[in-house]
Amino acid sequence: MIGYVGALSSYYCIDNLIGAARVLKDHQDVHFRIVGGGEDLGKLKNLAFQYGLENISFTGKVSKDKVVEELERFDACYVGLKEVKANLYGISCNKIFEYMYAAKPIVASYITNYDPVQMAGCGVTIRSGTPEQLGEAILNLKENPELARDMGKKGREFFDQNHDFKLIAGRYNELLSSLISRRNNA
Repeated sequence: MIGYVGALSSYYCIDNLIGAARVLKDHQDVHFRIVGGGEDLGKLKNLAFQYGLENISFTGKVSKDKVVEELERFDACYVGLKEVKANLYGISCNKIFEYMYAAKPIVASYITNYDPVQMAGCGVTIRSGTPEQLGEAILNLKENPELARDMGKKGREFFDQNHDFKLIAGRYNELLSSLISRRNNA
């Protein structure tokens, strides 16, 4: 089960994920689950219908408290981003960190010079993001479940070591304390 959770807009390149579902439509044991709503929901459903895809389902938008439940269903998660110049300087999609927290391997498709998926070793990043390349990456994870589990584990470890709220709050507290101390000593 390859899943996506989030907004359905052209920025997230869900059409590439549907293309990967088309490439893998003869693989009976690979299913795509798209969770979310947005301006492109109807267009994406129509695209899947035009391709005659039975290996994809759209659940629509779910409440924030149901996201963890949805992530538990997935064997791997997808995130794609439209190629825009600003992404070269870094990306910070909440969904990447939700996927890491859930210990799921990530199949990513974007171009950036700061790639949290590569930094964590928690998935595969396809820079050009063609549906064929996405399909290959998905099959590779399916055929190598130990690798997929290891990637998911690395993502969770990376999250815990770098993005846990208590850790971040502690860093902000240290920073603010040092700034106050500097101001008082000046």
